[in-house]
Amino acid sequence: MSSHDDVSLQLRDGEICLRGKRPLLDLSFESLSLPEGWRVETGNWTPTAHGLVGAIASDSAAVIWCGQRFPDELALVLEAEAMPGHDNDANAFFRAVGSIYGDEEHDAADCTAWILGTAGWYVHDHGLEKHPHGPTWRVPGGPLIPGAKFRVAAGYRAGHVFLWKDGDLLIEREDPKAEQGVPHDRIGLGTWNSSIRFLRLSVYDLGLSEKS
Repeated sequence: MSSHDDVSLQLRDGEICLRGKRPLLDLSFESLSLPEGWRVETGNWTPTAHGLVGAIASDSAAVIWCGQRFPDELALVLEAEAMPGHDNDANAFFRAVGSIYGDEEHDAADCTAWILGTAGWYVHDHGLEKHPHGPTWRVPGGPLIPGAKFRVAAGYRAGHVFLWKDGDLLIEREDPKAEQGVPHDRIGLGTWNSSIRFLRLSVYDLGLSEKS
């Protein structure tokens, strides 16, 4: 697959062009150790020379968080593939506060995140969900093909959220519960009832100075 910096994310009334933009994070998961600063919340995470493999443990999501902090307005571009025997739920988290199940600083009830879902919700839909109380917007998707690489992207800008898959705009909606005053600055990766190999992750600033 080509470099993320050639990506133009089409919107209904324009585009977000990442060409020439310096990413805040540009990470290829090709190491035998976890990336520096990343923390496993739950699940089994196995770093390999060919990608970071996430799989659930028991009846909970597999979730891992990046230690770096990010601006509220951003675009996240992810490349991944399903492992053999699996065809669902390649997920990413953005604009998060705390974690999914709670941590030493936040009760679970105080944790929020936008979830990028690929081939999820038990029916292989693609969508965006605001954890934990919604809203959720989904479109028909289809099973992931094990071993077939795909690219998904999500973004947040000016109170709107966006979802793309393989260059196609799937969702563009206004956030009806946009919070103010609390940093929503965490990103992470995850899966549910599946095993996913995460290959590459890039994050770009879409703040006022970056608007096209």
